[in-house]
Amino acid sequence: MAKMLEGLAPNGSRSVSWPWYHQTLTTELTMDARRVLEQYSGIPADEVEAHIYSIRDKAWGIFPWPCVGQDVRKCIVDGVSVSQLFASDLFAQYEDLAHDLWRDRDRFPTDHFITDNILADNDDFVYGPLMTKLGPGQIDIISITMFLHLFDYLNQLRTATRILRLLSHKPGSMILGSQAGSIRAGEQTLMPPFDGTEDGVRNMVFRHNPSSFERLWKKAGRAAGVPLRISAVLQAPEEFPDGVDSGFDFATRKRRFRVGAETRRLYFSIMRA
Repeated sequence: MAKMLEGLAPNGSRSVSWPWYHQTLTTELTMDARRVLEQYSGIPADEVEAHIYSIRDKAWGIFPWPCVGQDVRKCIVDGVSVSQLFASDLFAQYEDLAHDLWRDRDRFPTDHFITDNILADNDDFVYGPLMTKLGPGQIDIISITMFLHLFDYLNQLRTATRILRLLSHKPGSMILGSQAGSIRAGEQTLMPPFDGTEDGVRNMVFRHNPSSFERLWKKAGRAAGVPLRISAVLQAPEEFPDGVDSGFDFATRKRRFRVGAETRRLYFSIMRA
């Protein structure tokens, strides 16, 4: 997957027939998301869904991800100062798209969106935007929801170690989020269209259970010299309350991506001891 992100989206990946392209909204539009769109963005209640569909199709044109995270605006609604919030992605186009989605071009500074590659060569990362604009050891809370599961084990370890370099030196600073997990930890080959690159390299990802996830971060902590307390738990789709997006709704559809009987959502926190 990391290799694939260096180039264009695979042939056929933009088809709207893939199961993670939801033609209509179901549980994805949570009460919190609707509240942010209505109260923060000022979108009338009867226009919210049409607005989401419009932005969804623009996002699909950037890269056909199953999901795009948007935690920052919820933090603003909950009272966090914009001056303390930063977002980062590999694709610079998401900055403009986020402003379109949340209609806050006049409220969320453009320089608080940092385009960088967490898997760049070492010198490029050390002297890159994340390390130079934010600086090492400066971030109190880092959210990495639906992120690490994009990579194989070695790239997850590399990413985790670099994230720890950004984390504040203060005890209690934390990394948190959720991602796709599995009862049985291990490498998996992605299903088409993300299964390989044009030069024949197979795209592998590593799916964790709580034990393997804890081992990954302990190893990253040793490499970065950071003492950690790690908590992780799996939750099955049927354990989510009615009306809550489990992230696995497309599992019931005829065409599957990488969802099976062992698939779970992994929730986690990694705290500096």
